[in-house]
Amino acid sequence: TRTSGIPVHIQVLAAIRFFAEGGYQRGVGQDAFISLSQTSTGLCIHAVCNAVVTLLAAHWIVFPTTVVERERVQQGYVIEISMQDFLAQFMTNLFGVIVS
Repeated sequence: TRTSGIPVHIQVLAAIRFFAEGGYQRGVGQDAFISLSQTSTGLCIHAVCNAVVTLLAAHWIVFPTTVVERERVQQGYVIEISMQDFLAQFMTNLFGVIVS
C-alpha cells in the first residue's frame, strides 16, 4: 500500500487525531508532529480502520444477543451514570467544582 513508507505509529496517531478532531483531515496535515498530506492522512485512516476491524473488532466489539445480555448491559449503564452523578455531586459539594 502507499502507506508502507509511513511508520505504523504515525499512521495510528494520524487516525486518532482525525477521530478526535471530528473529521477534518487538514488539521492532521497541519499538525507539526504528524505533518501528512491530506491524501496520506486519508490512506492512514483507511489502513488503521481496516486493522481495527480485522484484528480487534471480533474480540473487543461484541453486541449482546440475548435478552439477559441486553439487560446486563443496560444495568451497567445505569450504574455507571449513577456513579458519574455521584462523583459530580461530590466534587461540587467538596471543592465547589461544577462538573458537567
